[in-house]
Amino acid sequence: MALLTPAQQRHNSWGGLVPLLAWAVVLVILPWVLVHVLKSSVALATNMVIFGMIALGFNLLYGHTGELSFGHAAFVGLAGYFAAFVIINHGWSFWPAMLLAFAGTMLLAFVLARVVVPRSTGIYFSMIMLAVGQVLTFVGDRWNAVTGGDDGIQGVTRPTHILPGVHLNMNNETQFYILCAIIAWLATAFMWRVIHSPFGAVCHAIRENRQRAEFLGYDVVRYKINAFVLSALLPAIA
Repeated sequence: MALLTPAQQRHNSWGGLVPLLAWAVVLVILPWVLVHVLKSSVALATNMVIFGMIALGFNLLYGHTGELSFGHAAFVGLAGYFAAFVIINHGWSFWPAMLLAFAGTMLLAFVLARVVVPRSTGIYFSMIMLAVGQVLTFVGDRWNAVTGGDDGIQGVTRPTHILPGVHLNMNNETQFYILCAIIAWLATAFMWRVIHSPFGAVCHAIRENRQRAEFLGYDVVRYKINAFVLSALLPAIA
């Protein structure tokens, strides 16, 4: 394989940023398109961005590592319940509640990764993750005192002070969209960096041929565990 010159490497690096720049343009014009072209609302654009972050995390595990999980919605729900519970019942502010939700969800992802990933792959992995999701769904439906059952936890207010000295009215759909869009772009940039790193290249090798990756000396289980935990990152944030 021919070595790239420094100039070629810089060109490839800048060329790889085109998708991120295009994504930024999409995020800027998306509310305008929905409101003025499709006659919809900014709230729909916000939901699209949030679900996009969830899909981006899921895609790291399935699209780039080759493991299909039917239980990734658990990370979205658990983070939401954590944050809503401490805000409603203990009066926590925005950032502490978000950090607790994030830490609790990532702890679950780490435990599942250590227990499930080394012991299953392929359809078995998918079915185990489906079972995990169903168990958490059952707990959420039945534990009314904590989760609110089918109605969920209601009455969570959007914050008005999330940055020192900056007043943002998150009840304003446009301002709320801007916050979500910025987070979504940063999350996308992070994930772009992950999949274009040596770690991402090994994940692609595992997806294409796990046995060959093992023969090349890579610790496939360790890489899959790390990919699993990272794939839960964006759903937890979302």
